[in-house]
Amino acid sequence: MPVDQAVIILIPPAKPESSSPNVSPQTGLLGLTLVHRVIFAAAQSGVTDFLLVGAAAEDTGPITDLLGKDPRIIGRSLRLASVPVAELGKPDSAAKVRGRFWLIPADAVFDPDILARAAQADPGGAVNLHLVDSATLTGPETGEAIRVKAGPPGRAGLMFVPGQAEGLPTYAGISLCAAEIFPKLGAFFMEAGPGRPAAEVLNDVFGSAPARAFDTGGGFCIRVSTKAAVKKARRYLIGTARKPTDAFISRYINRPISLSLTRLFLRLGVRPNPLSVVCLAIGIASCWFIAQGGYFYSFLGAFLFNFASIFDGCDGEVARLTWRTSKFGGYVDAVGDAVIFVLFFACLPVGLYRRSHRPVWLVLGGLALLSMGTFYLQLAAFMKKKKLGNYVVGVVKDIEGTAGRPGFSGRLNRVAAKIAFIYRRDFFSMASFIAIAVGGAGVLMWVLGVLIPLEPVYMHFFSRRRLRAAPGPG
Repeated sequence: MPVDQAVIILIPPAKPESSSPNVSPQTGLLGLTLVHRVIFAAAQSGVTDFLLVGAAAEDTGPITDLLGKDPRIIGRSLRLASVPVAELGKPDSAAKVRGRFWLIPADAVFDPDILARAAQADPGGAVNLHLVDSATLTGPETGEAIRVKAGPPGRAGLMFVPGQAEGLPTYAGISLCAAEIFPKLGAFFMEAGPGRPAAEVLNDVFGSAPARAFDTGGGFCIRVSTKAAVKKARRYLIGTARKPTDAFISRYINRPISLSLTRLFLRLGVRPNPLSVVCLAIGIASCWFIAQGGYFYSFLGAFLFNFASIFDGCDGEVARLTWRTSKFGGYVDAVGDAVIFVLFFACLPVGLYRRSHRPVWLVLGGLALLSMGTFYLQLAAFMKKKKLGNYVVGVVKDIEGTAGRPGFSGRLNRVAAKIAFIYRRDFFSMASFIAIAVGGAGVLMWVLGVLIPLEPVYMHFFSRRRLRAAPGPG
């Protein structure tokens, strides 16, 4: 069962190695302090109550007060309290720990799934669970010299040993502790000083109690104590900003570019919502240029249209990396995508007409506009009934996965599942840019005149059958 309490150790190393950055709980990493990251990652695995332990009251109090005013923490109903090392053994401090708790250093960066899996494997009672990494992901460059191995005969639990002993799993620095361990932490840090504890000190705290090791299974868990560790942590966190639904173009073209921009925005402290507004402005600018007609304006408009698709990833990446995701932000993002999409393909025929004065472009544009309006009304109704919120990509993924399901075995459904990717924004934006760049704006409009009216027709039959069918993904 989930463990809802964590003790966060705010004490930094006393003598950092020459390769170590100036690390403290308030050190920033991709737009968040380390202690923020620990709290939010632990909260994702079910922790709601945090006790911050520092060397002195002046270390913990200001940090706790600052965190307590953070809307992200308030919105998640997380409870924060602080206690200096000198007071750990006092009865009133010990009473703050109600039962089993996580012991986590403030410089840890880890996959929240590790805590969730460890909690499920928790033996309970007085047994302490130490997280280890058999694959040595934390590695010697993190400065960790603590290992966990089976203790000698007659000794309960496990034993911490110093050094880089080959074949022994690396201690990840995180433990799931029995409540009885908390009062011992005072002596633990009094003896260890303000730096990291030595193996013998850990053995003094945990040695007399039964313990087990839990292998993280290759899950990411690292102490940010050296430059190499900072780079590893940054690469891991950047990876979490990606989406599992990314298709080929997003994964290999759009996302690398947007993530580079996101790193810059994080350094500048830019929040997601302003990025959504900028993206909408870029999209509207692309529509204005495409409506002017002519190769130069059409090329510039198509470039901005494709760039808006790339830039659209930045607000979500910043939100995921700084834990600022919200339903409102997702709604604004989805509506902005739809507005840009509709406007662009309403303005494309206008630009073609202004240069050629052929009414056929306006007819095709009117048909496309009517078709898109009908499609988005059907899409909104389907998403509401399926309770998908604003997850438009989920509908595309659903269509891609319908081939072979009951009621979707026909040839038309197999074809629709195969070509559904062309309606993804990343593909459509890139394809439109390429078509216009090679002078094929007119050809593109004729293709759209065929493809866009097919959207509401297929969506009508798909939604009816999908809603009748048994619940499935998406």
